[in-house]
Amino acid sequence: MWIRAFLLASLCGSLLCSSVSQATVRFARFPAPSPDGKQVAFSWQGDLWLAPIGGGMAQRLTVHPAYDFAPIWSPDGKKIAFTSDRHGNDDVFVLHLDTGAVQRLTYFSARDRAWGWTPDSRAVLFESRRESEPYGADFSAYVAPLDGGTPYRLHKASGSPFALSPDGRRLAFVRRDSAWWRKGYKGSAQGDLWLLERATNRYVRLTDTDTPDTFPMWGADGRTLYFVSERDGAANLYALDTQTRRIRPLTRFKDDGIRFPHISANGAVITFEQGLDIYRLDTATGAIQSIPLQVPAQDARAAEQVRRTFSANVEDYALAPDGKEFVFAVRGELFAARFPDGGPSRNLTETVEPEGDPQLAPDGKTLYFAAERDGATQIYRLTSGDADEPRLRRARTHKVEPLTSAPQGASKPRLSPDGKLLAYQRGLGELVVRHLETQQERTLTESWNLGTIVWSPDSRWIAFDRYDENYNADVFVVRVPEFATPTPDAEPKQEKQEPSGAGDAVDDAPVVYNISRHPRNDFAPSWSTDGRALVFLSERETDTLNICHVWLRREDFERTRADREDEEDDKHDAPKKTRGEKGTPARGD
Repeated sequence: MWIRAFLLASLCGSLLCSSVSQATVRFARFPAPSPDGKQVAFSWQGDLWLAPIGGGMAQRLTVHPAYDFAPIWSPDGKKIAFTSDRHGNDDVFVLHLDTGAVQRLTYFSARDRAWGWTPDSRAVLFESRRESEPYGADFSAYVAPLDGGTPYRLHKASGSPFALSPDGRRLAFVRRDSAWWRKGYKGSAQGDLWLLERATNRYVRLTDTDTPDTFPMWGADGRTLYFVSERDGAANLYALDTQTRRIRPLTRFKDDGIRFPHISANGAVITFEQGLDIYRLDTATGAIQSIPLQVPAQDARAAEQVRRTFSANVEDYALAPDGKEFVFAVRGELFAARFPDGGPSRNLTETVEPEGDPQLAPDGKTLYFAAERDGATQIYRLTSGDADEPRLRRARTHKVEPLTSAPQGASKPRLSPDGKLLAYQRGLGELVVRHLETQQERTLTESWNLGTIVWSPDSRWIAFDRYDENYNADVFVVRVPEFATPTPDAEPKQEKQEPSGAGDAVDDAPVVYNISRHPRNDFAPSWSTDGRALVFLSERETDTLNICHVWLRREDFERTRADREDEEDDKHDAPKKTRGEKGTPARGD
């Protein structure tokens, strides 16, 4: 018998463990106890594994480049149903433990997922939207016989997850496809537990709260229904007596809750995910224990170094002033590379959180960017941590420090051309400017929505667009106030998280000018190189976008096209003066 062979191998492995290199398993997923509660199947690194219920050395059950997950034991203990994307989308498969053969049960073009078995172990229960996929309705319960044939719907109502009672007469299921992973959700979209009496086709509502109830599991007595709920805070296990409707808590986790619980067929053990590990609960005593897992070191996949070439889908970029390097964002990571030839790039951030909006300082050695860390988007500064190499692309290490910590978040960092000021968006629509040396800040304008932010070439003005209460976008400019001149003995001021007060700058409240003033949308402003004009996108003439421009000085506005053409001709015809010629100061004189 294959299972006996596994147990013998596990025993031998425990005797030789001192001479076998092991790797600790973290973040095992979807634990499922065997019918007798003595073993646990789980998913790790995209394959299925088997281990003793108390933990120890695990043995691989499947080897496939696809993602195999969510194992479910058959009541007779001879098979394990699981879900995998081996053929493009999630389908239901069965692993026969005596031979190791894998049998495919579903062939639908959309997602199917296994949730249980019929009591006779001859068919798998799975969820699918095969009859309602175009309408986005909830998942429904289906049955896939092992001996072939078209899967059929188990009952008329929709709802998932679900569990068939040990005698097959009753079905517990979750009505409404609520997003159970949204911690703390309360509202009308929460899932409640329902019961179907299959003989009479009668539906009974078991729970009715404003928090999600999900993951139903039947006890061996066919009367107790275990489930997960956030009714007392975090997601915890509860037991419901389906006759008396009495509910009692089994676990009391406070922060991270329980995910994907499964119960053994004899009702003795419930396994579940919590945090980065898996646990088991003894239903008789209520004792909870972690399941420590190891695998042979050669079976643990190390993080691979992958080289990929991207010629598209760059999200943001910033070019160094000397034109030799540029920083760009791809898939939420920031990279530095040579410009313009590209070549191998250097990952500057290497985090699980997304980063974007890169802004390089004039010296090209300081990078400002926005990143979502610790639950909010903030602005950070990155410099070389290598004393011998200031260039970001070539530095061996990097130093990252936060510049903002606003509770409402900060985004869209925009560095002034002279490198002295940093403009950014705080919250939904505050336009804030910070003096990078003194740390003084000034809020230039407040709104509920802020779009493009762009500095004038002389670092004295900022153009931006925003929507008004009627969802109409216009282009605005605002003069950046003069900040107090720093003195050598002055202490840098700390960042203010509230709107800027009166003492941050020497000017009064900045005046904001509406440049476009049109009932159709105007947005995405950009300055001319001399700072005397703004160009922007507009819908004012047609439903398609056009490029418009506006002169910012009266003398420029009053000049005709002929005047401008004459000026260009004069510039072209004027004799060029050489460096040092009288009347033409040499650079630096």
